[in-house]
Amino acid sequence: MQIRYNILSLKEIGYKIDYDQKLVDKDAVTFELFHREKADRQSKTILVEAGAHIVTRQDGFILANDTVRAEFSLDPFDEVIKQDGEGLFRSSVPQLIDTFINVALGALRGIFAKNLVGTYLDGLVLPLIPMKVISDSHNKQSKKAKATK
Repeated sequence: MQIRYNILSLKEIGYKIDYDQKLVDKDAVTFELFHREKADRQSKTILVEAGAHIVTRQDGFILANDTVRAEFSLDPFDEVIKQDGEGLFRSSVPQLIDTFINVALGALRGIFAKNLVGTYLDGLVLPLIPMKVISDSHNKQSKKAKATK
């Protein structure tokens, strides 16, 4: 089976920084990342949202956050994506979804770094994340969603 996909759109959908805070030690922060995927059978697309919070290690205060959304076309959609009635989906080619997530995270990394230039968080860049961590996270979310049915 030949699978064709394309990125249709990529945009930032949310950015916020708490300018009232000051940070002396940039090692005193951590990053919290998240991603969500949604399949749309009608448009034959996969939507991926990826976001991150920059959080203080000591008290978990969110200093800044950013989120991007990417939309991908996929053909043959119905052969690759299996959906239930509640919008949950499973892919027969999980590496493809991992690729979409990775694209969104890469865009988030660059956009977030650009937004932080000139702020007290200037120079902070989201860390690289091994694909296995992303895959494991996606698989756990899928299993958890099935278990709650």
